[in-house]
Amino acid sequence: MDTRRPSRWHSALRLYLLAYAVTSFGSGMIYPLNAIYLSEHRGMGHGVVAAYFVVFSVASMATTPLTSLFLHKVGPTGLFGIGLAGQAAGMLMIVLIPTLWGPYLAALAGGAGAGAYYAMLTPVLVSVFGLDNLSRVFGQQYRVANLSMAASGLISGALVTGLDSAGFVIGYVCNALSFVVFGLIVLGPVRRRAGHASDPADDTEAPERPGRARTWRDAWAPYRDTSFLPLLGVQACIVVFGVAQLETVVPLVLHTSAHLPVWGITTALVVNCVTVMLLQGWGVRWVSAHSTLAALNLALVLWLGSLVFGVAATALPWTQGRVVAVMLYAAVFGCGEVLVSPSLQPLAARTAPDGGLAPYTASLSLAYSLGLVIGPAVMLQVFYRLGYGTYWTTLGCGVGVALVLLAVFRRRSAAARREWAAHAPDADGIGTAQAAS
Repeated sequence: MDTRRPSRWHSALRLYLLAYAVTSFGSGMIYPLNAIYLSEHRGMGHGVVAAYFVVFSVASMATTPLTSLFLHKVGPTGLFGIGLAGQAAGMLMIVLIPTLWGPYLAALAGGAGAGAYYAMLTPVLVSVFGLDNLSRVFGQQYRVANLSMAASGLISGALVTGLDSAGFVIGYVCNALSFVVFGLIVLGPVRRRAGHASDPADDTEAPERPGRARTWRDAWAPYRDTSFLPLLGVQACIVVFGVAQLETVVPLVLHTSAHLPVWGITTALVVNCVTVMLLQGWGVRWVSAHSTLAALNLALVLWLGSLVFGVAATALPWTQGRVVAVMLYAAVFGCGEVLVSPSLQPLAARTAPDGGLAPYTASLSLAYSLGLVIGPAVMLQVFYRLGYGTYWTTLGCGVGVALVLLAVFRRRSAAARREWAAHAPDADGIGTAQAAS
């Protein structure tokens, strides 16, 4: 049980969510405009701009497994801070280094920083809030991120429209400062208010804790764990066939094949954000009442159902019907998102062996990054070469594969079986965290 005083815990959570809102706001200031700035204001060709994002992704993916090797020297909070510093430096380098190599150096710094940051986020949150509270923290931060990025996106658009290049510079500087502010708040007052995790086994900062990755064998343990590999596959499928599609390929499919107006597509994205903000609290409560495994199962089933509306949005003969269908697609997809966000990382954290928390949760971050690169690249080719019917069918097959992998993971993983049994109808009331421990 978590023995920390509830008032201190809630105070720390509110402060953390405020800090997360700041960094999400900063990301929203530049995320949708990055490619435009590089191509139109830095004079970079489309191929060079694409290379920037490739360098960023490769640096992030290469850094993620490497972080496990430095845990015994730097610790999760140290790597977490270095990751935030790298991302801040990357944003500033884009506008401060005028040479052709400036954006590539920025991509290296920002990508490496992002890899270290996402690899260490879960261990840091466990050390601050405890493993039992992880689902709630992830769920709340997902809601905050959607709201903050939507607001900052509107502001950045107004700045760029009114100030042109200066508006972009303001966006990059705000993004860099948001990383610094987030790090200072999380590693300072948030940790002091929350105290350490009540269970010493969850305290990833304890220097005497055995089992931290010191060799390549330790760092690559998650990729050799046959009981954990199916969960990595689930994460990859969720990103490739779900998260990576909503804001990249799906709008193109709807605009090209369904001739859906831009306002209809943007309205659908707003519907998705509003759904997440309204239902995220319900999602956290549902996960707590059932299990992370059950939540992931339901989320995948909901995503399969959403594809029906996606197909309708490309097949209906009248515009109004297509707009309604794509809004329903975005809403049902959002219902699945609110169940995924508080489930995957907590499930990986409970599955990790003693001393393996950071490498195991970092492996999910690597699968996420790979999915963001592979998903749009592969599915764009599927759409261009085989048409929208094959595109939607492939998405459905991918989600189906995720359901199969989740079932395999439940059979292979002892931690998953304990969690599933704890929430079975004949269970005696034991909570998820107690069963997992």
